[in-house]
Amino acid sequence: MATLAVRGVAVFLLALAGYSGIEPPTCGTFLVGAEPTGRHLVVAILAARSNSDVSQAAIASAQAAGIQAQLGYSRDFEREADRIGIQTLENAGFDVTGMAVFFERLQRFSRMYENNAPVYLRTHPLTTERIADMENRAQQRPYRQVPDSLAFLLVRAKLRSAQGTPQEAMAEFSAQLREHKYASESAVRYGLARAALRAK
Repeated sequence: MATLAVRGVAVFLLALAGYSGIEPPTCGTFLVGAEPTGRHLVVAILAARSNSDVSQAAIASAQAAGIQAQLGYSRDFEREADRIGIQTLENAGFDVTGMAVFFERLQRFSRMYENNAPVYLRTHPLTTERIADMENRAQQRPYRQVPDSLAFLLVRAKLRSAQGTPQEAMAEFSAQLREHKYASESAVRYGLARAALRAK
């Protein structure tokens, strides 16, 4: 997309250059072999000879093309980071489907803070696009059910004991013990004890 945008701006600037009386062959001589943004700036400088308004528009377009190219690279880097993240999870023995699940939860809780900027103006790919790519990559790998470690369960119980009021946390942990709905009884009792300490 960035390449198409750059080409589009180049055509626009060449049209501006022709409007301001610059011979197209002269522009072509300067444009051959130059970087995209550099080519735009050359046209802008040439256009400044005859029309300052045209030159300002050309320079602004050249700057916009440069920013667009940078945003495109930023989105590509983020996609590469996601791919590396999935590979790292797999190498570490974790369930790679967890990455897409995490992003779905993140999107659900942060939806109200997202802006409505077009995709080509964003530094990151759309969250839905990233989730779809993660799910596609996870499906290409063998399913692996990884049980939660005791350390993870203890940290989760600690965090839950600090949420809401102590009474609410104690009620939740007590219900888990009563109904035997837990992966680790030790972690649940640990959370209950921490909530009880908060209640004092």
